[in-house]
Amino acid sequence: MLDFLIQEMNREQAAN
Repeated sequence: MLDFLIQEMNREQAAN
């Protein structure tokens, strides 16, 4: 579960 949240955050950071 945490892995999923981390991946989502990473995605948002990569989008910036």
